[in-house]
Amino acid sequence: MMRILFRLLAIILALTFPVVVFAHGFKIGEVQISHPYARAMLPGAKVGGGYLKIVNDGAADRLVSA
Repeated sequence: MMRILFRLLAIILALTFPVVVFAHGFKIGEVQISHPYARAMLPGAKVGGGYLKIVNDGAADRLVSA
């Protein structure tokens, strides 16, 4: 039973993962997020980094946390 569930989960992830990997940008209201990506970490690293570009074409807002 566990083997079947594991295979089903693997198939679902294989079908949905490429959509996440090749994300180019998102737009929510007047805020646009483009080119999000994260680099692979070294084995044993305790921190990682992610990069993106944020453009706000609407009212003046302030980013207070991420």
